[in-house]
Amino acid sequence: MNARDGAFVDPATAQSPSMPSQAPEHQASLDGVTEIAAALARIKQLQSSRRVAVIMNAAAGVELSQQEAQVLRTLADGIVRPVAELARAAHMDVGAVSRQIRALDERSLVTRSPSPDNGSVVLVELTSAGRAVATRLVTVAHRHLVQSLAGWTESDRRRMGHLLIRLVDDLQRTPYPAVDGRGDDRDRAPGGVPDPCPSERMSRS
Repeated sequence: MNARDGAFVDPATAQSPSMPSQAPEHQASLDGVTEIAAALARIKQLQSSRRVAVIMNAAAGVELSQQEAQVLRTLADGIVRPVAELARAAHMDVGAVSRQIRALDERSLVTRSPSPDNGSVVLVELTSAGRAVATRLVTVAHRHLVQSLAGWTESDRRRMGHLLIRLVDDLQRTPYPAVDGRGDDRDRAPGGVPDPCPSERMSRS
């Protein structure tokens, strides 16, 4: 199910309030693009829902803020990251991530240490307790996805996986078109590629 303003709604009938019913006439369009954009908006809304985060944390048996859980899930791959890199991976700004790191450090779920290559760079990694919590969070999310796709055929699941990867690749390599001669590189992601979701850079604190 989806969530809007803290209340669950039927994803089959829900529509994103930010999505127009049809594209402006002056904009180039392709069949199916409006439906894809609306689906992406609904996914983003679901992922950012505080109520969904509370339910997931409860299922994992942990008591964390939405942002703390997000940081732990990002670190669940075991990679030791500088704060700035962690912020990019978690789709949060550096200030918000720094606050969550301090809170998690106080709970002995992460550790901070200076980089051996640059003492001004702080590296963040999970403690053994943090790994256990992160694993629970990832397991809940994975099991939810498995159950959600249980009614799909294997071929549908594989095709969806390939199409999603293709979509992300194309979003990253496609520049944003200027409107009325405007536009610049402000919404380009690290490495010079376009950022498909520049609004995700905002703080979630």
